[in-house]
Amino acid sequence: MVGAAEEAQLNKLENQVDNGGGGAWEYLCLVRKLKVRRSDKVLKHGLSILNDSKNRPKLGAEEWTLYEQVAIAAMDCQSLDAAKVKLPSF
Repeated sequence: MVGAAEEAQLNKLENQVDNGGGGAWEYLCLVRKLKVRRSDKVLKHGLSILNDSKNRPKLGAEEWTLYEQVAIAAMDCQSLDAAKVKLPSF
């Protein structure tokens, strides 16, 4: 269960990200930490990070966690094309 303070923090960060104030990665990490379902927002902001080839490598090992988080959100939203996010080739 999410506490009132955590819910307030999540809502504040979500509002910030939705209004172009940055913090998408922090928002996605908080959603994951609190184990809440905000699939539409996770899909939108997660894809924006994954599609940014300049900043994506900065995620390091967390990049795979983000791929998984976005794929699950896409399935929740019944967006199967987005669920098939192209993985990087090695």
